[in-house]
Amino acid sequence: MEEMVVKDRRRLLLKHFGEVKDPRDRAEVMYPMPQVLFLGMCASIAGCDDYDEIADWGVHHLDFIRN
Repeated sequence: MEEMVVKDRRRLLLKHFGEVKDPRDRAEVMYPMPQVLFLGMCASIAGCDDYDEIADWGVHHLDFIRN
């Protein structure tokens, strides 16, 4: 039950982040904007303070970000 609640909240956040206009060239996008924003938010909450820490957190939590 708790896992379903977490997934529902994650989907809702990703849906909201999907409303943000993505100015990047679609041909060069490796990661969808909602996932990038979700990663930044989660990593910041986890205490990451700079790009390298955020990127490292993302590598270790990729399944969480994508599912």
